[in-house]
Amino acid sequence: MNNLVKIFFLILLAILLFFLYVFLIVKVPEQKNITWGVNFSEAHAVFLKLDWKKTYISILDDLGVKNIKLITNWNWIQGEKDKFYFDNIDFQLEEAEKRNAKIIYVVGMKTGRWPECHLPDWAINLSKEEQQEEILEYIKEVILRYRDQTSIIYWQVENEPLYRFGICPWYDEDFLKKEVALVKSLDNTRPIIISDSGEQSLWRCCGNYYV
Repeated sequence: MNNLVKIFFLILLAILLFFLYVFLIVKVPEQKNITWGVNFSEAHAVFLKLDWKKTYISILDDLGVKNIKLITNWNWIQGEKDKFYFDNIDFQLEEAEKRNAKIIYVVGMKTGRWPECHLPDWAINLSKEEQQEEILEYIKEVILRYRDQTSIIYWQVENEPLYRFGICPWYDEDFLKKEVALVKSLDNTRPIIISDSGEQSLWRCCGNYYV
């Protein structure tokens, strides 16, 4: 028993020393070239009872923001199966382009803001395989529509896609790779971003597609 206790405390000590090393000794390189920007979500602006168009224009004009991550919701764009509503996204991209603002366009099922995964009502009861097929079709529609939009400088595929947070039906790294491959096949002119959580993550994802 004494040996087991010693082993336990040695392991505990090793873990403690590791965390002391990481948090007290390891120095994060100073970032000198930081590009600041903001997130914008039409759905969240509406949730806050704001006029989302006025809010968006104020971000562009009053704050003078030139870098925006555009959080889009699958359920807002494809509220009905096989029907897509892009008018509001068109507006956001066109207004950004008028002001030479740059857009990171987030596309997929998990794109940020609660509940994180934004499935249309018609897709909720589909099987996982059927949901994934519909997501790929949705992504295809988005990329084909906007790949010539000059304000978009990055595609972001999903948001923290492997971070288990929010109301989501599943997490699937293999499917994430399929999404990335689809985007690259439809538009190989822009870099692709995959984000990861800064709170509960080892910052490991998807081989060469990790950002």
